[in-house]
Formats: sequence, C-alpha cells, structure tokens
Amino acid sequence: MNIETMNCPTCGAGLKPKVRECDYCGTVLIITSIENLGSLKVDANLLNISIEKWKEKLNTNPLDPEANYAIAMAYMNKNLREAAYKHFLIVVEKIPEFPLGHYNLAILLFDDGNVIINSDDFNLAQKHIEYAAMLGLNEAIGFKWFFSGLKLVNVDSDESISNYKKAIENCPDIAFFNINLGHLYDYGKGNFEEAEKYYKKALELNNKSTAAYINLSYLYIKKNNYIEAEINAVLAIESFKDFLPDFRKAEAYNIYSLSLWNLGKKEEAIKNIKIAIAYDSSIAVYKQNLEVYNKKSGCFIATATMGSYDHPTVMELRHFRDNWILQKSWGERFVKWYYHYGSIVAKFIENSFVLRKISYFLIVSPLFYLARIVKK
Repeated sequence: MNIETMNCPTCGAGLKPKVRECDYCGTVLIITSIENLGSLKVDANLLNISIEKWKEKLNTNPLDPEANYAIAMAYMNKNLREAAYKHFLIVVEKIPEFPLGHYNLAILLFDDGNVIINSDDFNLAQKHIEYAAMLGLNEAIGFKWFFSGLKLVNVDSDESISNYKKAIENCPDIAFFNINLGHLYDYGKGNFEEAEKYYKKALELNNKSTAAYINLSYLYIKKNNYIEAEINAVLAIESFKDFLPDFRKAEAYNIYSLSLWNLGKKEEAIKNIKIAIAYDSSIAVYKQNLEVYNKKSGCFIATATMGSYDHPTVMELRHFRDNWILQKSWGERFVKWYYHYGSIVAKFIENSFVLRKISYFLIVSPLFYLARIVKK
C-alpha cells in the first residue's frame, strides 16, 4: 500500500505527493512546527467526522496502516499528539518505507524543541528523521541538518551555525530553523545584527510565531530599545494559541514586564510579572523580578538599572564578581562595602527612569566592557 498517494484524511480531496496542506480544507499533512497546528482554517466538525470514520475502519482492522495514518494526522491537526503517537507507531512498523510516517512521528516527538536534547525522545526523533531523509523527503533532510545543529550548539557553535544554514537551504520556508539560528547568533555569538535578521525572517514566514516575537523582544531589551521590546512582547501575547505551553506564555509576560519596567511603567510591569508567575511559578527569576519591582530585595545598582536580576548584562557582571573580583585579596572587602552602599544607591536609581539611563552609561556599561576585557 502506498499511503503517499491517499486522499486528504479529513475531507477526502485528492492530493499531490508531498503537499504540506490540503488545498480544500486546510488540513496540515506535513508538519513543520507544532505552532502550525490547530489552524482555524480547518473545520473542527469536519475533523471530528473524519476521526469517527477512521475509528470505524480501525474497529474492523486495528492494524490497517492507511486508517492509522489518517487518524494520526487528524489527531495532530487537533493538537492531540499523545492520541496520534500510538497510531504513527503502527504506521512505521507496517510500512517502514513510508517517509511521512517516520517524519511526522519525529516532529511529534521533537515538540518544537520542548524535548530535552539527547533524551530518549530526541534520539528517537532523530532516528526517524534520518530514516525519512534516507527515503528522500526534503523536509526530513532539512530537519536532519537542524537536529545535528542542535546537538552541536554547546560544543561547536560555528559548526552548529553551518548545519542550521544547511537546514534553511533545504527548507527556506520553515520559520523554526531561522528562530534557532537567530538564537545562536544572539546568545552564542553576541551578534545582535545577524540575530535580528533571522528573527525577522522567521516572522516573515510565520507572523504568528510566539517564539520569534519573544526572542526579538529579549534582543531589543539587550540593545536598550525598550519601545521595540514592548511592541514585540505585545505581539507575542497576541499570538497565543490555546494549546501554547504555559511556560511560553510566562516568557512572553516576563519580557513584557521587563520592557514596561525599563520604560518607567512600574505598575503595569508588576501586573504582568504576576501573570508570568501565575503561568509558571517554577522560574525563580520571575519572582526575583517581582521583588525588584516591589523593592523587597536588596536591589543593587546593575539590577536596578537594567530592571531584571536575569538581564544578560547583570549576569555578566555577577560572573565578573564571582570569578575575578572575589578571587583578589581585596575583593571580598570591596563586595561587602558595595553591598552596603550599593543597595542604598540602587533604591534611588530604580525609581527614576532618568537615573537608570545615567547609571547605565556612567556605571553599568563601563563595568560591563571592563568585565568583557578581563574575561578575554
């Protein structure tokens, strides 16, 4: 049986081989991102009718590969991934030469990067992607390079970038590839210009990508462009889908609160960091940010200036303190002195937009570059 030539599992329309979406009902047939699922284009009633139809066929023959593939894709279009999983397993067992079975199973396991790298699920996803790539599916070839790049991020960033670019060459219209390449330039290389280019390219491909808006907003925070950070954080929140994980929603509200804080909108910042905590209370940084906003913690100059305990500049200065200043004979005495007087100065800085700007240019920025020089 050649499932690749089957009709659309939802509406029954005829399909061209390897087409990504049904032209008639909008059903996703080749998944490139979990973000693309749950489309409003697909009639929910039509999906339910399709599922019931394939269930009847499975009642007759539970191992029928066509029925298992069709119902798995219907479940995926409803973002019911656990329900789809067991049906994909039957497909790849019964028809191992069918590339779309291996490919879509791999994307389900990968879950837009929410899977832990080198976990059993990730390794299984990589195995099925490589199998589908061997069978010639172009999207699988792209993801093969992408997975390889993911594994190398913390080992060889240059090789990781090379693999990400090969993934984009194979599939230039997959937003997810551009987001990850932008993230590597952003956090791995500190190349904000290249990072911004790839984040924006991702949004050209998918203007509802929550992850792209969040990353772009964080980037603008680091560039002290708080107005653009706020705009992109709002767009991230507006792009939410019902099935978006709570941790991702928390990220969006956290970055929104950071941009508001740096724009001097204290009350709005407090309101939105509380929403972030409500979505994901496990992240200590969100609670620390709330303490900063409420002036409940010893807010020191860098934290008060940047508005966040986990701002990359603050993190760099903490690293400088721990790994250089405190290693000197005078370091511990200096830090104790700073903790006493720095907290007093910080209370004035955090309440004034103008003082935060002055502090950034006269204190924080020079120290940051000194830390970079010493680190090198």
